[in-house]
Amino acid sequence: MALKTVEVALGDYTIRVTQMPGMRSLKMFARLAKFLGPSLMTMLEEVATEAGGLPDQEDKKGLMAFVGGLDVGNLAGTVGEFCLKLDEDVVEKFALDFAEDCSVLTQTAGEKKVSDLTEMFDIVFAGGLDLMFKWLAAVLALNYPAFLGGSGDE
Repeated sequence: MALKTVEVALGDYTIRVTQMPGMRSLKMFARLAKFLGPSLMTMLEEVATEAGGLPDQEDKKGLMAFVGGLDVGNLAGTVGEFCLKLDEDVVEKFALDFAEDCSVLTQTAGEKKVSDLTEMFDIVFAGGLDLMFKWLAAVLALNYPAFLGGSGDE
């Protein structure tokens, strides 16, 4: 199976996101799990305690009702702790590693150009943190669809 690509329009730019090769994707997943896991577990424990336990994983409707009924205000402490633990160098490394599999497509005076996102990162996302989050969502959705509600074989 060939690596998939998607193109995402972000402001004045179009970003081509290419799937990571399998081993690279696995290593990035391990890094993400180490980075996000402890905070997510704390959040899940708080929610489960508040709700009197977790619903059966096979019960999709019960699980969705559980998630929909979460009191976001009670999670503020956990989110706050996570934010305090954020390390700028680690976040930058994640962003640049994800950007390695992305290109910026531009067109000037009829001439099409493809550039590495790693080289244009600061220009593309200057004043556009919201666009950066949309790009990151596209990268995660393409590489880890099963964890974001997709099937992984689409």
